[in-house]
Formats: sequence, structure tokens, C-alpha cells
Amino acid sequence: MGHVLAELTKMGLANIGYELVTDVLTFRTKSGPRKVHEVNGDDFARAFVKENASFAAIQLVNHFKENDRTDRMAYKALRALVKEGAIKKLSLGHYQRAGVKALPAPKPSAPKGRGGAVRRHEIGNKEVILTRIKGRRRFTLKELRDHFANIRRNPKSISPIISALSHVKLITKLEGGVYAWGKKKIAKKKEVRKKRDASVASPEQTNG
Repeated sequence: MGHVLAELTKMGLANIGYELVTDVLTFRTKSGPRKVHEVNGDDFARAFVKENASFAAIQLVNHFKENDRTDRMAYKALRALVKEGAIKKLSLGHYQRAGVKALPAPKPSAPKGRGGAVRRHEIGNKEVILTRIKGRRRFTLKELRDHFANIRRNPKSISPIISALSHVKLITKLEGGVYAWGKKKIAKKKEVRKKRDASVASPEQTNG
């Protein structure tokens, strides 16, 4: 401080002294004097983001309040971090730290074959069934199950497919476990004309 006092003396100031100031005057708020923090709001939010790859805005707000900071400071810090690219907005009220890669969606599990090994078929079970039954006047569920067993497909998948094909009238159920391709043909009843009794004579014959 000596050089500062020397410069002030050269400027004509006398009786110069100094003292340590421990209280910093700030604007008074409704809840009392506003507190001054050593770490500003943006840096405080950065520390939170460093520990939380994705978070909701309310989580950051609560974190600020728990550390004697205001929600206004939290939202101000959010806007600042988004603007500088430190975080990105995912949806309304949800944010993610920049540079975090989204996890890929889980792949659908394929049906398992014998021994638990995953088995995939290029041609679906429905297409296999349609190829085998198309145009046939008669086929059975047992026949289809035996065929699926031979080509190492799941026989339990046959019944739901057959039920669906029957529902859309592609096949017709003849009896239990027996079907035919196409709609059921309904035989038309032929009108049989009754022959008149020979004993019944025409009016001309009666008059004669």
C-alpha cells in the first residue's frame, strides 16, 4: 500500500489512512441483504452439470436453493450455458451436457431356435404357410406343424396365422384342424318344379 499512499500524497491529499473492510454493502432484497458468493452462478451451474450428464431444470433450481441461491440465478445460468454450448436443450425443462452421445435404441429380440440360439429367417412364417397352402382344396394343421418342424421353425406360430387367414376369408375351415383355400362355396339350391299329376286334366280336357 506504500506506493499508493505516496501517489496520493503527491496529489495533495493529507491524513491518508487505510483499514480492512470485511463487510460488502449490497442491495437489500425482501429476504434481507443479498449475499455475495465467491463462485458466481454460471460456474456453480457448471459444477452441477459436470456431475449430471442430463437433468431437469427444476433439479438445478433446487440445487441452487439448497445452497442459499435463488431460482432466478439458476435460470440465468441455464440460459448462459445453453448460449455458450455447454449444455443443450432436449425438451421442455430438460437439458443434457454437450458431448454426451445418446444411447442407441435397444434392438428387438429375435426368436430363439433350438439350444437358445437366436434364429432369423429371411422369409416369414406367414409367407411359408401361404406358399404351401395356396390353391389347395384340403390341408391340415398337423401337416403344417410337421413341415415347420422339418424346416426348423416354431410350430406354435402356425395356429395364430391360420386364425388370421380364416378371419379374412383367405381360407375356410372344413372341420377340426382341416382347412381349404378360398371362401366356402355355398351350393345353390335348384328349384325343382313339381310335375303336375297326370290325373289332373286341363280345363279343355275336363270340358271335353
